[in-house]
Amino acid sequence: MSKLKKIMSTGAVVTVLFAAPITVINQPTLALSQTVESALIARGSTPVGNTPWQQYSSSPGDPFGGEGVFVDVDTSSAGFTTTPIYITSLGGNSHHWATTGATSIYDPTPTGFRVFVRFPNGGLLTPAVANQFGWHINWIAVPR
Repeated sequence: MSKLKKIMSTGAVVTVLFAAPITVINQPTLALSQTVESALIARGSTPVGNTPWQQYSSSPGDPFGGEGVFVDVDTSSAGFTTTPIYITSLGGNSHHWATTGATSIYDPTPTGFRVFVRFPNGGLLTPAVANQFGWHINWIAVPR
C-alpha cells in the first residue's frame, strides 16, 4: 500500500481493479436461429476517396433542409438471395464525425442498399468534398 501512496503523490493516475466472484442470475438463452459458424457474414466498403457519391437537395419546405450526398452500395459479391440485415459506418480522414445518416439504410435488397449522408446543420456537402475527406461506407451483412 505504501508504494500505491507514493505513486499517487506524484500526480499519476492509477486505476485499481478488484476481482470478485460473480453469480449469474437468470442467464439468458441464445436468441439466434442459427449458429455463427453456419451463418454467412459478408463485409465490404466503397472505394476510399473514390466512392461514387451523388448530390441530393432537400425538397422545399423540408424541415431538415440542406444538401448532402448519397451512394448506392453494391453488395452483390456477397451472394445473398434474400435481403440481409445491413450494418454500416462512415469511414474517412476528416469531418465524418460531424455527419448524420450513414447508419440509416434505404432500399435494401439482396444486392445492395442506399445511404444518405449530410451535415446536421444543413451545410453544403458535395460528392467532391466527401471524396476529398476520404469518406467511404463500410458495411457488414448477415442473413435474417
